[in-house]
Amino acid sequence: MDERILGENDFIRKLFNAIPSILLLTDDDVRVLGLNVAASELLGVSIEEIYNQRGGNVWRCIHAYESPEGCGHEEDCKECVIRNSVRKSFSGATVYQQKTMMELRRDDGKTIKKHFLVTTSPFEYLKKSYALLILEDISELEQLRDIIQICSSCKKVINDEGRWEQIELYVREHSKSEFSHGLCPECAKRLYPEYCGVPCWEYMKCGHEVDKSCPVVMLEAGRRCWDVSSTLCGGKRQGQSFTKFHLCKECDFFIKLNRGEI
Repeated sequence: MDERILGENDFIRKLFNAIPSILLLTDDDVRVLGLNVAASELLGVSIEEIYNQRGGNVWRCIHAYESPEGCGHEEDCKECVIRNSVRKSFSGATVYQQKTMMELRRDDGKTIKKHFLVTTSPFEYLKKSYALLILEDISELEQLRDIIQICSSCKKVINDEGRWEQIELYVREHSKSEFSHGLCPECAKRLYPEYCGVPCWEYMKCGHEVDKSCPVVMLEAGRRCWDVSSTLCGGKRQGQSFTKFHLCKECDFFIKLNRGEI
């Protein structure tokens, strides 16, 4: 933190450094006059290295390399959300918040795209005007909103490296979400039809699901009751499944179930 601005106020310095997002103190030309610990770590710089440099030079915006004068001197800089947000703060806006995408140059010379939520707020200190600039990296959220190519058959998706992978892995890598597995009603009925749908006791309205006196209820076999011995069909206990099957074939529930009507 820049001692020339914060002086010996240890509380303010600790508060500044406790904020986990990139937090910068700038002038009206987005020259960096101070930064918190998170900004120093995420940007890989110290205040001594970047003091009084314009923001685009600090976070290596590609447009800062396109002009000898650096950040703020290219035609694209006129549309810069960060620069315009700071300008609006100095013109009197209390807080200005907006999303932006920036192309940044890495150490190896490659260009990466980053999405940020930009927040600026003006304040005065010792009769001088400053802006607090907060940059929150929302790249992962924005990537999940992009169009994702998904296989219409197995539902795998193409990852950032062009390889097909399970959608659970893709979402886990691009967010903090975790998956638990279950079966939707349609798939449960398709995969386990004997356990799904209207059970016999519900269709017949026999009431045995309440007292659980029928073994079909105990075995949860309401979609295959003809395979269960000693069922309470017709008001009395039936015998073995193979001896009562001729009665089951005449049952309205059995007939409609095998026709796929229930």
